[in-house]
Amino acid sequence: MRKYISASALAALVIAGCTTEKEFALVQGTEISITASRDGGTRTVIQQDGTTLWWSAAEEINVFYGNESAVFTGQNDAPAASAVFKGTLDVVPDGNTDIYAVYPSSSVNAVDGGVVTLEVPITQQAVAGTFANGVFPAVAVSKTTTMSFQNVAGGIKFSVSEPDVTEVVIEANGDEPIAGVVTVVFEEGVPLISGSFTPSSSVTVVAPQGGFDPAEFYYAALLPAELGGGLTFTLKRGDKEPVTIASKKAQTVKRGVIGKVGELVSPAKTTVERVWGLYSNTSASWNEYYGGTPNTDRNVAMDDEYIYIAETRGDAAKLWAISIADPTVVKPVNVEGVEGGFWLLACPRVVNDADGNPNLFCCNMNSTGESGTDPRLYWWKDGIDAPPTGYTLNCSKPYERIGDTFTFWGTVDKGMLLMASTTGNIRMWKFKDKVLSNGTWVDSRYVTEPKVNGVSAYYPFPDDKNHGIYCVRDEVQAYSAAIESGKDAWTAPGGTLLNVSPLGSNYFLNVACFHFIEFGGKRFIAYTRNVDGADGRIMITQGEEKEPWMDIVARRHSGELLYQAALQNASEIGAIDESGNGKASGNSGMDIAWRVIGGELYIACVKQNVGLSLFKLTIK
Repeated sequence: MRKYISASALAALVIAGCTTEKEFALVQGTEISITASRDGGTRTVIQQDGTTLWWSAAEEINVFYGNESAVFTGQNDAPAASAVFKGTLDVVPDGNTDIYAVYPSSSVNAVDGGVVTLEVPITQQAVAGTFANGVFPAVAVSKTTTMSFQNVAGGIKFSVSEPDVTEVVIEANGDEPIAGVVTVVFEEGVPLISGSFTPSSSVTVVAPQGGFDPAEFYYAALLPAELGGGLTFTLKRGDKEPVTIASKKAQTVKRGVIGKVGELVSPAKTTVERVWGLYSNTSASWNEYYGGTPNTDRNVAMDDEYIYIAETRGDAAKLWAISIADPTVVKPVNVEGVEGGFWLLACPRVVNDADGNPNLFCCNMNSTGESGTDPRLYWWKDGIDAPPTGYTLNCSKPYERIGDTFTFWGTVDKGMLLMASTTGNIRMWKFKDKVLSNGTWVDSRYVTEPKVNGVSAYYPFPDDKNHGIYCVRDEVQAYSAAIESGKDAWTAPGGTLLNVSPLGSNYFLNVACFHFIEFGGKRFIAYTRNVDGADGRIMITQGEEKEPWMDIVARRHSGELLYQAALQNASEIGAIDESGNGKASGNSGMDIAWRVIGGELYIACVKQNVGLSLFKLTIK
């Protein structure tokens, strides 16, 4: 769905023409003729180029000379680039004193000592293809009867595709004045706004009789302004709920410039629904119905067909594939050749190759000090029915356990497997051309300050492997690399840990993971929160396209939460049921996986013993 809410695409107006000057030679009380041209168009009829404005037939202007003023009427009977205006004054201009003229004629218009008072109306009538009469002011000053009018206002043009719209309200988000009565002075021949009597931060454009035609453009005049907070368009629809289209992007309204806003239509709405959920009860953990072992379901992965749950403990390694379409369909993944470890299998991950094809990985999370062997990574290169290929993740530092989970940045053609240790280091192994780099440990030498002991994970931003979120048991911290210019943060020591809104010191009041998702022209962060052993959440916050990831993370608890749901039952945002179950006590493991399947975004979330749910996020 198209939606343009930016007023920054501004097109310059075209100079309509000029005439030669002549001196006054007038008799008091006689009719005066003023030939009016424009610097780029004053009012009113927009030409086919969409920017040039011509005089309409029989326009009226106010003419000021000394203490005298009068209304002059245009003599053209059709739109024209220049026009002759006629009226009378009760004094004889001397050819040396300035004559001022203001378009459109209005009782508000005045001139005092070279200061012009005029108005950009707060309420304007919509007219297809042009400005309404009397809304786009222009001024002129000359010592002769030939006057070149210069625009005071700027303008925007838009179309309205939403049906039944009775008014379009245009509002400056930073309360900057964009309409009202103002004073204008000439500086080096250019009219500039010097003050305001009745400022308004909004303009209302009233629909024409019969309503807005979606095939037509409509125009609104605005005062020149720097709109630091952007603009909001509200489409009022009688008794129906209004449609709001907002942009926080800074914009500039320039004098004599018409900006194309584009089509005003209901913005795409983001909705999240739970497709299905599997929950525990007072006698069994949720995964026991297919033969899973309690206290083992800590992590989750998904491809186009299955959701994967690994068993971290037990007598033998197990990896389960649960059908996305029907969660009652479960099959075991071939684990032939998988060796024992600190966890039998932990942390399934699906990583795409350069062509978007999924690759399933899993790890046993060994470390030298605990089992006498380095951790092993398993890769199901030939599908889940074939045995995996095992790789040794050589560790340079013995007697230090790796964390509970790993993340991946990039693709298996060119990417990085990342693990955060229990003592604060972030470590990696590189992939190139679908080959793990010599099975060699690469220590990134990033040590958190203060040092944190406990299970942790590092989640790099999709567009920046050097920055991301570092999660630990009892708090969430943002990890930002401080490196020398021109160096890759993964090859240079250093780094600063930035604290970002810890959720609390309680073991279960922690965020277990962060996922950064770009979908449908929006950015999302999906993360989990352990409330206690029996109560867990998936939480989703929405951001704008190209909005900095850290900005979305930092405001995740500012009331802008898009969605949350419980994992222990079917309750959702606004009605979270915190009741737990008898099998959940003391179990903290939570994880998220996501994938775009058939143009739809699916998100799977698991909480150990408590439940597994599949969610679908839709933008339309």
